[in-house]
Amino acid sequence: MPATETRIWMALRQRVLSLPGDYPLDIKDPEFERPADATGPLAYVETANIDSAPERITLGSDDVDDRGGILTVTLMVPIHLKRTREYLKEQGGGLAAHFPKDLKLYFEGVMVRIEASPRVVDPYRDDAYWRVPVSIRWQSFS
Repeated sequence: MPATETRIWMALRQRVLSLPGDYPLDIKDPEFERPADATGPLAYVETANIDSAPERITLGSDDVDDRGGILTVTLMVPIHLKRTREYLKEQGGGLAAHFPKDLKLYFEGVMVRIEASPRVVDPYRDDAYWRVPVSIRWQSFS
């Protein structure tokens, strides 16, 4: 059976893979290549997950811990596509809507709950892309 941390990631990953729209997904696959066509780079979604340290909540050695973290789903839109700030915020909001608060995700006996409404960060320019990060807080008692 995979480690608890792996099962948490797999529950989150399944949800990321079901995002609506046709953006290619960078889920930290070593073979992922940024999409492009003859006009230049194309939009895609980048993911990152930061776990916080597990907190012990009972005295029993074999009991579950309180685990949490932040999944960040970032829309990456090339500058040359000339999208407005409003368009970028709307697209970020669409990503956020896919992770409503209290959504429960499961993988091999581990449940992950989306703890709060996701936060859509204001778009900012980074090199040749606009970045629109969406921060998703999650929790798992596992």
